[in-house]
Amino acid sequence: MSFYKSEKDRWTFPDRLKEEEKKKIRLEWTHFLDEISREVIEEKYDLVILDEINVVLYYELIDKNRLIDFIRKKPTWLEIILTGRHASPELIELAHLVSEIKSIKHPFDAGIKARRGIEY
Repeated sequence: MSFYKSEKDRWTFPDRLKEEEKKKIRLEWTHFLDEISREVIEEKYDLVILDEINVVLYYELIDKNRLIDFIRKKPTWLEIILTGRHASPELIELAHLVSEIKSIKHPFDAGIKARRGIEY
């Protein structure tokens, strides 16, 4: 099992990022997709989870065509899980399974702020 993490130390709302930060994140994602593509070809993984990738895509912090190309070229044995809000119609169309999580009750409703390790 491998984990790849962004170089950013803290979470920031994507719409508050400076253009320089956005460029750095885009480059980081480009390198990540290149690396994970190589590792998939080498059959290192059966499962790839791209957590919150839909949000990254929504804020144009990753090249959509590059991500779609990665998904289309995946080996048949590989499962890819994409999470996050704002899934694009193109990704929904490519998917074999689409689920939506609906909040029934959440601490935020009682005024409790997001907690490290739980909501972020």
